[in-house]
Amino acid sequence: MSSSSSPPAAKKARKEEEEPEEEEELPEEEEAEPEETDEGADLRPEKPKLEKIIGIHQDEKKVKHFLCKFQDGTIDSRTNQQMIRW
Repeated sequence: MSSSSSPPAAKKARKEEEEPEEEEELPEEEEAEPEETDEGADLRPEKPKLEKIIGIHQDEKKVKHFLCKFQDGTIDSRTNQQMIRW
């Protein structure tokens, strides 16, 4: 029975070795994805520069919303997650 249990253990070890390699490749894929997708390529030039944050509001779900004024004159509300991604 011990001989039958060792091959699955070897498979598990191989899976564990493969997982970190996949994680290392992920940042490269993330960088490549926006260039390949039309949406990512279109959003980059359209991003206005942030001039200042006018105000901060917290909604009922405890999510912070930032009222932002951009250098092109537009005013928009963004959540904390949107600010991090932006």
